[in-house]
Amino acid sequence: MKVRYTEFCPDPKLRNTETHLQNHVAAVLIAQGVAVAVPFKTFADFLSSKNPPAVAVPVEWGVKEAGAYTPATVIKRTANGVTHYRTPPPDCPASIVAQWKSLADGAPEVPAYGPGEGAQLEAMYRNGDSNQHRPVNHGTPFARK
Repeated sequence: MKVRYTEFCPDPKLRNTETHLQNHVAAVLIAQGVAVAVPFKTFADFLSSKNPPAVAVPVEWGVKEAGAYTPATVIKRTANGVTHYRTPPPDCPASIVAQWKSLADGAPEVPAYGPGEGAQLEAMYRNGDSNQHRPVNHGTPFARK
């Protein structure tokens, strides 16, 4: 709870200052007349009092070379996880972009599918499930007479 100390506060340094206290402590100070409650202006003010300010998360960048069937990718590693990009994102450092370009320019064009897989996947798509309703027999739940 956010409180402002009044002129009746025994410590002169704390008079007319605002601070955040635990609710049970603030309730006692308010009941004694040493402090008054300060309402929050917006919900954002309330959230900022509950959550500490965000700490900068370290970011590691890298480039993975192209493989037989994979293009050169940019890798971004943060505390939240690892993300792979086919092209450098806008927040990528210039050195990583240059490294990616050098690897991507020399790499051969990567096919969408492996050798022979394209025709097989297209045939599966054409001949496969057409999302038509199929009757399902769940049986009788209980033998009723």
